[in-house]
Amino acid sequence: MEYTREQQAIIGTARATRQGGLKVVAYAGSGKTTTLKGIAGARPDGGLYLAFNRSTKEAATQSFPRDVRCMTPHGVAYAAMDMRSHKDRLVPRFRPSEVSRRMGVSGGDLGPATVVTNMALQIVEAFCRSLDGEITERQIDGAGLRVPSPVDRQRLLHLARKIWDDASGPSGPLTHDVYLKQFHLSGKPIPGRVDYILFDEAQDADGLMLDIVSRQGAPIFFVGDRHQQLYAFRGAVNAMDRISLPALSLCQSFRFGSAVAHVANWLLGLKHSPAEHMIIGSPFRQTVVEPSLPSCGHTVLCRTNAGVLDSAARTTEAIHIIGGYEETAALARAAYGLWTGERQTFGVLAAFPTWADLAVYQAEVHDQELTFLVRMVETYGTQLPAVLDAINRRHTNNPAAARIVLSTVHKAKGAEYPVVVLGEDFPVLDDAFRRDMPDKFDEEINILYVAATRPLDALMVNSTLLEMSRTEFLLSRPGACRSASASDGRP
Repeated sequence: MEYTREQQAIIGTARATRQGGLKVVAYAGSGKTTTLKGIAGARPDGGLYLAFNRSTKEAATQSFPRDVRCMTPHGVAYAAMDMRSHKDRLVPRFRPSEVSRRMGVSGGDLGPATVVTNMALQIVEAFCRSLDGEITERQIDGAGLRVPSPVDRQRLLHLARKIWDDASGPSGPLTHDVYLKQFHLSGKPIPGRVDYILFDEAQDADGLMLDIVSRQGAPIFFVGDRHQQLYAFRGAVNAMDRISLPALSLCQSFRFGSAVAHVANWLLGLKHSPAEHMIIGSPFRQTVVEPSLPSCGHTVLCRTNAGVLDSAARTTEAIHIIGGYEETAALARAAYGLWTGERQTFGVLAAFPTWADLAVYQAEVHDQELTFLVRMVETYGTQLPAVLDAINRRHTNNPAAARIVLSTVHKAKGAEYPVVVLGEDFPVLDDAFRRDMPDKFDEEINILYVAATRPLDALMVNSTLLEMSRTEFLLSRPGACRSASASDGRP
């Protein structure tokens, strides 16, 4: 295997590291997986590779040396806490209506029972992400809840502790985040031999995960890109900035050419804390950037799940939605029900007695998912049920049979596609947005950067980028689809 000079420097440093570790700043498409395998191949001892999602972990299992165990953080905790013996208790998430009935919750000044329960569950979620040993008022603030009344705060804390105790008992339902937190509280070591740790996508780690790996005493090789941090809302703290270790970088992209590299560098230059290095496009790829929709098969990347549904509704082609669409469609139907005056118990909508309450809330908090959901319901109105039925008829579970593949940026992270179209549900990031909400602005830039760096052959930009850039970087080259790939542009 021939490595670039950047990769050689990283692999050589990792080979000689016996304690502490190394940070590898790996920009989009820069061959970080190849570099990680190079580190594993250069070390004679047994390592542990950590990835956040199962598909990445499974791909690594097929390609890494046999003496490297590939796991997710939850997989580590699952093994350490013997969750196989409790798998019948596991639930994907706590549902407020079910927990409310189980806990015997009643309504009050804070709202109906499901609303009170949902607030308590947010406190439990904040606790599961924290380094704290018990549930305290810190988690109310950590959950972003505005509860000024001391009486109401104590009521929520009591209910949150009751939910946690039930999940920690012998028979109560529990989520994957609960047993990960239980593993952290137990102080148990990671099972098996751990001579070093390869921590992939480290920018998305939260404090809990960082604490778990740092107390193992093994060298840790963190690999990530702070500009690809997409999970701040889940408590990610960006390990790439917080961990004090020697740092090396990967700037040369193997995925896309100079045109997309220019877009990426331009985006990162808008952040309050710009990139330390310039991304270099591959001289072997002629990726084009265009402002028009392609005539060939392509992948549409959206900011929100509601945006995915809206994009699906605007085409008559066969479609495939990565990760499925059933839950988002159910949320849209529930939102439609709320719009028609019916009180809802589904998901986040349980917290809103009326459509007006939802509209006021989304305007105050600037939640992009809710904003686009509200817009979609108000756009389609009474036609929304029929629109959702049409999406269901045109959807195929086989992406190869679809003319158009759709995904949120979050689900597409780490993936690459021949032709990428940016959806129309990204917010316009103007000067006022940048000035008034600097953290949110930088987070939205990260999402655009990840989306714009997925293509191999062609990037079709949206009105958001056109408005932000005033077309300064766009390269219009006809025939992007003809040059895309023999597979007609499908991923």
